[in-house]
Amino acid sequence: MKWLGLHFPWLPLEVYHFPEGDDRPRAVVEGHPPRVLLATHSARAAGVHAGQPLAAALALVKGLQPLPRRPRAETAALERAACRGGRFSDLVSLAPPQGLVLETGRSLRLFGGPRHLVDATLRTMAAPNREIHWCLAPTPEGARLLAAQGLNSVVADLPTLERVLSDLALAVLAPAHSGQLEALGLRRGGDLLALPRTGLAQRLGPDWVHWLDRLRGAAPDPRRPYRPPPRFAARLELSTETDAAEALLCPARRLLRDLCAFLQAHGGAARRLLWILDQAGAEPLDLTVNLAAPSRTPEHLEGLLRERLTRLALEAPVRALELRVDRVFPLAPHTPDLFADAPHSDAGRQHLWETLEVRLGVDAVRAIEALADYRPERAWRWCAPGRGGGPPAPAPRPPWLLPQPRPLGLVRGRPALADQPLALEPEREHIETGWWDGGPVKRDYFIACDARGERLWIFREAGRWFLQGWF
Repeated sequence: MKWLGLHFPWLPLEVYHFPEGDDRPRAVVEGHPPRVLLATHSARAAGVHAGQPLAAALALVKGLQPLPRRPRAETAALERAACRGGRFSDLVSLAPPQGLVLETGRSLRLFGGPRHLVDATLRTMAAPNREIHWCLAPTPEGARLLAAQGLNSVVADLPTLERVLSDLALAVLAPAHSGQLEALGLRRGGDLLALPRTGLAQRLGPDWVHWLDRLRGAAPDPRRPYRPPPRFAARLELSTETDAAEALLCPARRLLRDLCAFLQAHGGAARRLLWILDQAGAEPLDLTVNLAAPSRTPEHLEGLLRERLTRLALEAPVRALELRVDRVFPLAPHTPDLFADAPHSDAGRQHLWETLEVRLGVDAVRAIEALADYRPERAWRWCAPGRGGGPPAPAPRPPWLLPQPRPLGLVRGRPALADQPLALEPEREHIETGWWDGGPVKRDYFIACDARGERLWIFREAGRWFLQGWF
């Protein structure tokens, strides 16, 4: 088996969103008292480093922005990255706090070899200002450990892995025991690996020796595959609050990329997106985007959100952005047309519906759904755009029905409109139904023509004539 280890060294910073071009000094801090875990390039250039007390860093760099570490957000970011990894492996496992491992033995041939597979994976995982370390190795723990060391190389087999591990410092292989081992005269990983296992277990404990066996491939190392949850929920903290609605498009684009990877992992698409804008000093603002048909195209979803944001007036600055999708719809695979010139009948109509809903509001755009009822006034109902359809009409029906049937007059014994007699076509439709639900009808419907040649739909009931609609 071959395992691809991925390590995201900037993950504690990546869970925040920074405006493009903003390189102010920042540092992620943790602990009590707080110490620097990770700093931006500008902060490190000014002397801020990992492990430094926050007080010392603030004294060193004027205007340094401390950011609290968010372990839950980091785990959520790893899970979203694992969804992307599902394109390359059916076994993607989390390796917290900053890594993933993918079993790629069955994918190497599909993608044309190790380097092609690694390049495709890195392109899929890529994000602005993201750095990814990787290693392809014969054991999952070996791939994880060497990726965390920034090896960025292919370790072909177990003997090669043994040589690579032999060159590592003791602080990498045994960080909790490196001082004790160096006191014994050991310097590199090779010195440690050459010692008898029994003696190592007595000095360092059996758990560490078992980990070393899994690292070297001498013991099985089963990995729990990551399975995405049934619902999508992601939150992105903004490094600085913003009161410009259009400025939210950039962080929203990150969330949409994660959503589409999540939907692809489920083999489905979304039909309703809920955006939550966390406002400082005000209630969260909910923005719902409905789609006429399920979709997982980032550009499509971003365009609909842009329509909403360009018309949005914020009550207070936004400090975080959240995206939720509660239901995943199955997405039928796309089959290309046999004839290239065949028109796509629904795409333009669906785009129009979605754009009108976003601009005018959900309640301003409606469609008609046909129902299985012979009575015209009960054979339809309002529905959301794109969700119409239903059983076909039992006979020709006009597209324009009056809210209520209009009584017609009689001229020389024939039904008349505006004192002009109507000419009836010979076919008629008899409807007698509804006795079971309190709305009985017994009618004879005709298609009639007036003096201008317009076709009308009329009926006779209890000896009286009524106009129902126009063709």
